[in-house]
Amino acid sequence: MKPKNPDFFAPDGLPDAQQLRRDLSRILQDPRYQPLDKVGFSKQLHLPVEARQLLRKTLMQMEAEGLIIYGQRGKYRWRQPDSPRSGGKASGLKGVVHILRNGHGKFLPDFKDPTEAAAAAALGLKRTSPIAIPESQLGTAWHGDTVLAEIYTEQPEAWWKHVAEKRKLMESMRSSGEPAFAARVTKVLERHPQSVVGTLKGSAKGYWVTPDDPACGEKIALIPTENQELRPNVGDKVVVEVTEWPKPGRSGVRGNLIRTLGPANAAGQDMMSIIYQFRLPQDFPEAVIAEAEAVPPIVPESAMKDREDWRKVEVITIDPFDAKDFDDAIALKRLPDGGWELGVHIADVSHYVTPGSALDKEARIRGNSVYLADRVIPMLPERLSNGVCSLRPNEDRLTRCAVLTYNKDGVRTGARFCKAVICSSKRYSYEEAFVVMKPYLADPDRACKEADAPLPAKAWALGSRLRKRRFKQGSLDLDFPEVKVVLDDMGVPIELRRVEHDESHQMIEEFMLEANEAVAEQLRRAQRPAIFRIHEDPDAERLNDLRDFLLTNGIRVGDLSNRMEMQKALAMINGREEAPVLKLAVLKSMKRAAYHIDCLGHYGLAKDSYLHFTSPIRRYADLIVHRSQGQLLWGGKGATPDYGKMLELAEHLGHTERSAAEAEMQSRKIKELAYFQKIIKSPKPTLFKAMVSKALRVGLFVEVTEIFTKGIVRADALEEAGYYFDANTERYLKRKGGGPLTVGSVLDVVPIFIEQERGSVAFRLADKQSAATSVSGRPTDGKSGGGKSGGHPSSNRSGPRKR
Repeated sequence: MKPKNPDFFAPDGLPDAQQLRRDLSRILQDPRYQPLDKVGFSKQLHLPVEARQLLRKTLMQMEAEGLIIYGQRGKYRWRQPDSPRSGGKASGLKGVVHILRNGHGKFLPDFKDPTEAAAAAALGLKRTSPIAIPESQLGTAWHGDTVLAEIYTEQPEAWWKHVAEKRKLMESMRSSGEPAFAARVTKVLERHPQSVVGTLKGSAKGYWVTPDDPACGEKIALIPTENQELRPNVGDKVVVEVTEWPKPGRSGVRGNLIRTLGPANAAGQDMMSIIYQFRLPQDFPEAVIAEAEAVPPIVPESAMKDREDWRKVEVITIDPFDAKDFDDAIALKRLPDGGWELGVHIADVSHYVTPGSALDKEARIRGNSVYLADRVIPMLPERLSNGVCSLRPNEDRLTRCAVLTYNKDGVRTGARFCKAVICSSKRYSYEEAFVVMKPYLADPDRACKEADAPLPAKAWALGSRLRKRRFKQGSLDLDFPEVKVVLDDMGVPIELRRVEHDESHQMIEEFMLEANEAVAEQLRRAQRPAIFRIHEDPDAERLNDLRDFLLTNGIRVGDLSNRMEMQKALAMINGREEAPVLKLAVLKSMKRAAYHIDCLGHYGLAKDSYLHFTSPIRRYADLIVHRSQGQLLWGGKGATPDYGKMLELAEHLGHTERSAAEAEMQSRKIKELAYFQKIIKSPKPTLFKAMVSKALRVGLFVEVTEIFTKGIVRADALEEAGYYFDANTERYLKRKGGGPLTVGSVLDVVPIFIEQERGSVAFRLADKQSAATSVSGRPTDGKSGGGKSGGHPSSNRSGPRKR
């Protein structure tokens, strides 16, 4: 029989591969299509026997690309989602799996692919929509794998072993305020490289590794190796590359030993585990080091041409006491009309890191510096980050400067931008700045009248006005004390120190916010491609849940979607003992700030235009902003990415930022648990104040109010104290006297053991005989221990928050 389409076949009698692919796509997408297997396609396309190998290869390629589904009885169908309906499902949506610590997963559709985005939109899915995958439905998928998945709406399906399991899981995913969906992995399309850190175990039957991260399963069997250099001892920390997934689930997995880290209790070993777990970079490539070493350590006169000379102007830096990379400095001048001229100088990293260079490519890959509990993994080599780019005192440095003018009320009246050279006259730590500011805090204007008043005190006269105006315009006061993990020389935690966000921090934050906003306004008006920092409005459902939570703590407010009501709630929270925990609940009710190429505004700051400009040493997004502004004003070096590439870059930087934040949080958590382990072993119990965040049958989930440590008081410990769980009211009641324990209750608790799998502390209720001591181990006497600058909640770096 002759084929219907004679052009379908090549001269050798075999079909053209591209034409075969097009014809298969046409048949599969035909509304009248009835599922066919390979034989069915061969008959319909009138293929000779010699062409069947090409048919099989083409079908396998289309399946691997996620275009088609290999279904029951070997029949294929086009991957096309059904319309969303209760109990409906869509087969074969492509995306990435994220494994959670509890073993379950989340599914993230590939919104960068137009086809995938359209398929997701047909189901009503958004980028923020939570899609839960129960552990039993992950198949062989691991964290980071690209998969095909069936998406289900809320109606329980037969493949869920337990309807209650699904409802519980989806309830936890629904906390975002979005409609909840569930997924089942049907095929793994691409394996994400898996380097798992764990502890080597062994027996007569062989060796295996117990992963540090519970999400990686219980154990990974080792494939025997002949490499004599890899000779770990049982109990050592090792790195395993997973290479075999023989069956669904995370059991029976095998891998190759690729690195021995040494004894588990060796100094710094815990942080090495974090580095390998999150695939954080360590050494810089040789080409990057070579470029960095070629940069002169002293700024040559030739580099200062065409720059404004600020070297005779008083310019200062204010940073954490242990900071080494100083990327911002300030100068201030009082104007004749009573206003101010503020100079915000930012290290001109773009002068040294040019587009397409080895330095640039590596900085882009890293995305940002990572601040672990005991070390920094920098975005740029130390010769730049701590050297010629760092605005060190008494050394000439190149900067980008935002020169901002204000009237006497602190209203910005003008903004201009220049390339400058400075010589910082003094380096203040936040503690030192606060000391010289303190005498003038009650009357900031007095410093402006005294010629010999230090610059930080004079600057607070403007900073305080900017802060008042910002909150008057609707900005939310989400500042709260932070906690710094203090380590000894061996990396052992000796203290969890609470750090207050005092006026020295607040002043620098206001000045950086002003510079960021001014640059964002400039680039938005000029319609220049840039990476903006956005913070979308929170979802109404999550705000309603927050309102109910605040109500249980005696805070009565109205509709929190009204910004004034949100400010009212925050004002009522301030000053309360449990304020940090309550503010954290407010933060969790909001969406996460993100990078975006469109200027969509910042909800938390109440700003229409905002971006990151002030930290190019440690954030690649800031470097891109510098280049975009440089192109606009001076032509710059090289072109900035176009709109499409900028979108891809924004998503990449969002990923590196989230990964860094998670690694920083994990590193702090490891040291925090180690600190509590020391307390538990102490013969004298230590008492903590903790607030109940959730009351369930398993116990009370609590958070220590002073240092934000999460933990649980389990039901058996509560029963020993005379409490029982009342399911109707979701609280614990005392059998004989005493009030109920529920969400918002503040308790005295004592740590009793560490729940390693959960990464939390188990507490018991403190009895009256417990000796009360503070979290630093000193007897409580109502005095503050003083603080060194901490940083944003997941790092030891202080200064302006990651707004």
